[in-house]
Amino acid sequence: MLSLALLAPAGAWIIGDRAWALDIVANFALQIALAALMFGLWRLARRRWGQAAVALAAAALAFTPHPQGRADRAAPGEGPEIELLVWNSHVDNVRAADAFRLILDSGADVVVLYESSDELLDLMRNSDALRTRYPESRIPTRAGAGFRVLLSAWPSRRVPRPREEAESGDPSHGRTWRIEHPEGAEFLVSMIHPASPRNPARWREGNDDVRRLIDAATGRLDLDLPTIYAGDLNTTPTGHRSRRMTRDAGLRRAMPWTTPAGTWPTRSFWPAQVAIDDAMLTPDVRVVRWEALAAHGSDHHPVRMTLSLPPHR
Repeated sequence: MLSLALLAPAGAWIIGDRAWALDIVANFALQIALAALMFGLWRLARRRWGQAAVALAAAALAFTPHPQGRADRAAPGEGPEIELLVWNSHVDNVRAADAFRLILDSGADVVVLYESSDELLDLMRNSDALRTRYPESRIPTRAGAGFRVLLSAWPSRRVPRPREEAESGDPSHGRTWRIEHPEGAEFLVSMIHPASPRNPARWREGNDDVRRLIDAATGRLDLDLPTIYAGDLNTTPTGHRSRRMTRDAGLRRAMPWTTPAGTWPTRSFWPAQVAIDDAMLTPDVRVVRWEALAAHGSDHHPVRMTLSLPPHR
């Protein structure tokens, strides 16, 4: 009976777009696959062949979407590289000094921050060391808690929004920057943060955010530049939103499928965590390294990744 009961959650990802509860389950497809595998092996050891077969089939079904839609890997030095740090640093982070030190010591060329606290924003505004490391940083004096920050060590400029996108007031992908790599390549970094699926209404709101994001992504194809959509995605690689971005916009998830790690909540550990902080990449951007770092006061782990751009033409 338990073996059969595993089949329903194992296949939730197939119809995760139809209901909030189904998509929540779909976001845990890898954990469901692991649980079904362990149960199947136990039943196999007890010579319960039928139960073992059903449980192992459920494990295979739940695992199916996990490796799909992932970015290609690259070896170090195959193309111009970007060290990228992505972090929801939390608006109520009481360890702002530690968070600031993590950013400054990260070695990242580009930093994308979400939900920055007032104290962290003040530390960044008033730091000569930060201005030296990231001369392209832009933190307006009027910016308050929750402001999204992009720090760049390289020349960058804002990409104007399409008129309809600006008029919609959509906050899910509010800022896009065109950045010049020292080796001559150019690329785009877009900051995205769809609404959290904490309840059915927010789930629908976040799905609308993703739809507008896809419209914006496909509308920028005429720029013909490698593009990185970085942020708190509020979906795991097996969730409906991530799968829709790979299907409808041709984007690829940066986190390698062979990396068993989560980024939220930091008070727990994988597999009791979910990987929702990441980047979606156009297919010409490849991944050299990906790792989750210590949280330093946030409920989200920062993610540092090394990305490889196509050689400059």
